[in-house]
Amino acid sequence: MKRKLFLFVAVSLFIFAIGCDLTGEDTAKVATETQKVAEQVSEVSSAVSKTPLTGEQVADIIAQVRAGNAATTPWNPYALPIDAGLGLVSIILALFLKKKTSQATLATKTLGSVVKAVETAGAATTASVKSGVAVNLAAADIATEGRSLIYSLK
Repeated sequence: MKRKLFLFVAVSLFIFAIGCDLTGEDTAKVATETQKVAEQVSEVSSAVSKTPLTGEQVADIIAQVRAGNAATTPWNPYALPIDAGLGLVSIILALFLKKKTSQATLATKTLGSVVKAVETAGAATTASVKSGVAVNLAAADIATEGRSLIYSLK
């Protein structure tokens, strides 16, 4: 990634330099600026690659952007306001995740109570069905005996 970014910057500056009618002094200045930008890109990419990741995509992206922004502090006059904005985004994200976590916890508790109620109702229904089956079996036995008695009387 660093190499591709460096090559892109270097080729872009080279193409720009070819298109311009530069003197030897201007060429040296462009070469100096190219080297300076290459070093800055290297610092930023190194800082971003060393950022520890948590597994939360949005939080990881914000952490990497903050690390890259912190690496630009020596030459970027807007690094401080950008960092403040990223800090605000991080706080909002944390509050949002806290709300989602509490909602998930509540949903889990509700689901647990519903499952318990269904299991209790299922046990009562099973007992009711068993007693109903016993009554039906007793009625079937009585009906069978009644038929036997009727047939025997004929």
